[in-house]
Amino acid sequence: MNEKEFNPQSMDAKVWAKEFMRCKSGVPPQDVKKPCVFVDEEDMLGWFANAIMAGYDEATRKALQQHESLEKENKQLRACHEAELGVCQEHCEVISGMEKQHERLVECLEDIVTDDLCQRHTEMAQQLLAEIKEEK
Repeated sequence: MNEKEFNPQSMDAKVWAKEFMRCKSGVPPQDVKKPCVFVDEEDMLGWFANAIMAGYDEATRKALQQHESLEKENKQLRACHEAELGVCQEHCEVISGMEKQHERLVECLEDIVTDDLCQRHTEMAQQLLAEIKEEK
């Protein structure tokens, strides 16, 4: 943007003052030496309303940018959280399956111990059952 062009989104009071002088005198700000400007209340009301709105618009833009940034970060955190929940669910299913296998093994060993198929197998089953119960 050229220095001579007015930016209504500017938050610089000097920019607004120079533009005001240009509008009221009809000459570019750099050419204004000692302007003779007559200003009434309506001029000032309109001018300051525009300046105030420029500040409001700037604050709104910044807040919107921050909101969008936070929304993006929130989306990323949710995706990570959902992925972690999926992994936890898989681990829980594996552990549950292992617990069921352990229970079936204990039942089988108890059945072997109570059956009198053979003394040697019974002793091995008793020893294995004792080890499993100790680990638990």
